[in-house]
Amino acid sequence: MMKKVVAYANISTSRIKKKDEADFDVTTTNAYKRTKSILEQIGYGSSKIYFDVINLYTQEKPAFSELIKNISDYDVLVILDISLLGVGQELSDIYTSIVAINKTDILIPDPLSESGISKYSTVTLDLADRKKEMNFEELLSELEKTTKSSFARFRGRAKKNITPAFINAYWLYERFLVAEPIAYEIADLNKQTFHRLASEYEKTPEYIERLNLENKKHNIISKPKRHGAVPKGFVSVIALVDKGVSLESACIQSGIQPINPIDYERYKLKYFGGRKALAKAMEY
Repeated sequence: MMKKVVAYANISTSRIKKKDEADFDVTTTNAYKRTKSILEQIGYGSSKIYFDVINLYTQEKPAFSELIKNISDYDVLVILDISLLGVGQELSDIYTSIVAINKTDILIPDPLSESGISKYSTVTLDLADRKKEMNFEELLSELEKTTKSSFARFRGRAKKNITPAFINAYWLYERFLVAEPIAYEIADLNKQTFHRLASEYEKTPEYIERLNLENKKHNIISKPKRHGAVPKGFVSVIALVDKGVSLESACIQSGIQPINPIDYERYKLKYFGGRKALAKAMEY
C-alpha cells in the first residue's frame, strides 16, 4: 500500500539577507534542499514540504500549524531534527499527538547514527515500522526535559561549535561578571572565535528566549550591550522610535536588521554612554 508522506522544515528570518527579502525563495535554502533530498531518497520526492520562515520576535509558524491540523491525513512525517516540533512539554505533547493519537509515523534522518536515523524515528529509511523496538514512555520523558539550548548543535555550521560552556561564558560576559580573557577561557575559545559565535548565537531563537530570561532574573536591560558594535544607522532608529514609529518599522526604514526591544535599550546605553557606560557596568 502506497504511503502518504509529508515533510516540514523552516528557516529563521535572521538567515535571510536584506537584499533578498523581497523575492526570497525557500527552495534555495539548505533546509529545503536537505529535506527534499531525504524525500527523494525514500522515493517520495514529490511530497509536500510545509515550510515556515520564522520571525524571531513573533515566532509564528503558520505552515506548521496547518500541518498539525492535517497530520492524520498522512502516514509519514519527515523532518530533519526533532527540535523542529517544539521544546520540552510542548514537544512531548506534539510527538504524542502525531505518533500515538494520529497514528502518523515520524522519520528523522541522523547520519551520525549507526542506523542512519534518529532514535525518535518510528520508521526506518525504507519506511519499515520500528515502534516495537522503542520505549515510548522513556522517549516522551526525555523529550519533556529538553530545552532549546540542547538542540544548538543541530542548527547550522556555527552552532556545531556552540557548547554549554560557550553559552555560560557568553552570558557571564554580557552581564559584565567576568573580564574578556576569562570569558574566552571559560568557553575554551580564542577571542576571534568567541565573538564570531556570539554574533551567530544572537541571531537564534535560543538567544531571544535566554535574553528574556536574563532580563527577568537579572534586569540585563539596564546594562549596555557588550558584544558587537552599535549598528550603523542606529541613530536613525532612535529618532524614528521617538516619533512613535514601531521598533520593527524603524529598523526596516533605517535599513538594518530588526533589533529586539531589550537589546534596543541596551544599544542605546552603549550609544549614548560609550566606554564610560561599559566601564560603569563592570562587576568583576
